[in-house]
Amino acid sequence: MFKRFLLTSAIALASTAAHAESTLVFTGASFTEDSYYTYLGGVTALNHDLGKDGFLVRASGAWGEYSYDRTGTTSVDGDVGAGDLMVGYQHFFAAANAFKGGRVTLYVGGDYQNHDLNTVDTLNPVRGSEGGLKGQADLSLNLIDKVSLDLNGSYSGAFNTYWSKAQLGYDINGIKVGPEASFLGSESYDQQRYGAFVKGIDLGVAKLGGSAGYADSIRRGNDGAYGEVGLSFTF
Repeated sequence: MFKRFLLTSAIALASTAAHAESTLVFTGASFTEDSYYTYLGGVTALNHDLGKDGFLVRASGAWGEYSYDRTGTTSVDGDVGAGDLMVGYQHFFAAANAFKGGRVTLYVGGDYQNHDLNTVDTLNPVRGSEGGLKGQADLSLNLIDKVSLDLNGSYSGAFNTYWSKAQLGYDINGIKVGPEASFLGSESYDQQRYGAFVKGIDLGVAKLGGSAGYADSIRRGNDGAYGEVGLSFTF
């Protein structure tokens, strides 16, 4: 009897350890007609379980290139490198009258960016290096069966950079598909993106997602198609 109890307890502990994921690693890239942006980052739960309420630590780094016309005849090429480190807290909430549960996460921390232009452009305030306070909010709602709404947004004091995205997804055997809209920019540009996404494609060791659509650029940059691809790993 005692041996059976020990064996049952060991199996239960092993099962719990196998399913408790503490860290998420994410990477991906975004493309438009005149820019590309790659990133790598991670989130770890201080309570060692991403599936429970608790404090998180998030860090990411990014690199990209872009170009724009300064006067209609002169083209400016730029490189951007960025990194952030934030602490946050996530909370899972149960089903209520208006929705079937979800999760909200808030982060705050620091952000650093460096923009290197190939020619002097005094009309562009986004050049050189700058750091600032950064905040981010993520909200995921299960609206009805198989339908979810994901809202994400961030703002950084470094060049007043902002980014937000809304996705309305329909679950098809664990894969979410649907429309999306994004709004992003800084002191030098503003852009709106409208398209469709797919995410949650299980590759075994990772999950794959992507999106594509039309990007409407304001101030700097060209209008045209955009594409995004991302991978995430949890362990």
